[in-house]
Amino acid sequence: MQPDGYKLIFGDIILVMKLSFDQRKILSEFLANLGVAWFAGGIVAPILTLKKISDIYFPGIWGLTLTIVSVSFSLLILRKK
Repeated sequence: MQPDGYKLIFGDIILVMKLSFDQRKILSEFLANLGVAWFAGGIVAPILTLKKISDIYFPGIWGLTLTIVSVSFSLLILRKK
């Protein structure tokens, strides 16, 4: 569940931009792809390249956090008005 402030801020940004559904769909797809990139760069790449398990924590936390934010914003854009 997202806090009301989160919904209010990002919902207002989308309303101010006055995007059509097709434009929101494209923007949502871009943000979803950005989430995939954060997942690949922040979680998968460190697992494949780092030697110590302790070196995976910091990029993994950032990768997971930014993945969740990007995908959440992507889904929020497509929410019906």
